[in-house]
Amino acid sequence: MPGNKLEMHLPKQKGRNMTRNQKQGPASRLIILMLVFGTVISVKEGYIGNEKWYWILIVTVPLLLLAMVNGRREKHDESVND
Repeated sequence: MPGNKLEMHLPKQKGRNMTRNQKQGPASRLIILMLVFGTVISVKEGYIGNEKWYWILIVTVPLLLLAMVNGRREKHDESVND
C-alpha cells in the first residue's frame, strides 16, 4: 500500500442521499389542492352569501403562495442537480 494509508473501497449505496433526490411528493400536491379549494370556496361563499367568508383568505392565500414557491424551488433544485 502506498503511503501506509488504509483505503477502503465501499460500494456506493443506492439510497444514500435520499433526502436530496426526493421529488415533490403527493402530500405537497394535496396540500396545494386543499388550499386552492379553500380559496375558491371562500371567494364563492363571500361573493354569493356572507362577506365574512373573505377572512379565510387571510390564511389560505399566503399559505398557497408559500406552497407554490416551495414547489417551484424544489423543482428548480431538482433540475440543477440532474
